[in-house]
Amino acid sequence: MVAFFKYFVQFEMESLNAIMKFKPMPETEKA
Repeated sequence: MVAFFKYFVQFEMESLNAIMKFKPMPETEKA
């Protein structure tokens, strides 16, 4: 279960980084 959580967190972080790189919009901070 911990391994799955770790993998999920890593995936989330990478997705967030990609979104920030491609679309640095203020809307992300608003939400």
